[in-house]
Amino acid sequence: MKVEKLKENFTISGNSLVTVKRMGNITEIRSMARDKKATIKKLNKAEYVDLRYTEK
Repeated sequence: MKVEKLKENFTISGNSLVTVKRMGNITEIRSMARDKKATIKKLNKAEYVDLRYTEK
């Protein structure tokens, strides 16, 4: 994992996946650059379907 310390302000897009962790005087912000896309859909209590293998 690449770790960067940023000196200037930055902007995170509204649909990014972000986690924030505070540890004393340190704030860690993790952001993913990809869009969230679910590939598994729940059909009922015991059955799921993998959307990668369905016809579109």
